[in-house]
Amino acid sequence: MARGTAVRELLLARARARTAEATAAVEAAKALKRLRAALERLRVAAEKCASIASDFLQAHRLTSEAEHARRESLSVAGLMRVYQTQARRAETQAAALRTKAGIRPQTATRLLTRDQQTRAAATRRRPPRE
Repeated sequence: MARGTAVRELLLARARARTAEATAAVEAAKALKRLRAALERLRVAAEKCASIASDFLQAHRLTSEAEHARRESLSVAGLMRVYQTQARRAETQAAALRTKAGIRPQTATRLLTRDQQTRAAATRRRPPRE
C-alpha cells in the first residue's frame, strides 16, 4: 500500500471514530434531557405534596426533596450542554479529517436546527430545467 493511501485510510479511520464519538455524545445528551424532565416532574410533585402535607416534618422533607431535585436538574442541564458541545466539536473534527482525506464535506444534519436543515436542503435542490 502506498504511503498516501495509508495516510488517507488513517484519516478516514479517525473521522469514523470522531463521528462515533459525536453520535454517542448526542445520545448521552438525549438521555440527560429525559433525566432532567424526570427530575423536574419529581420537583413539581414534591412541592405539591409539601403544600398539602399536614405534618411539619413531612412538609419540610418534601420541600428539601424538591430543592434537591431542582439542583440536580440544573446540574444535569449543564452536563447536557457539555455533551451537546462535545458532539458539535467531534462532528466538526470528523468533517475536517474527511476534507483532509479528500472526501467532499457533508453537512451533519442531525446536529442542525430544523430551520438550518430546511435551508441546507433548499441549497442542495437543483433548479428546474426549462
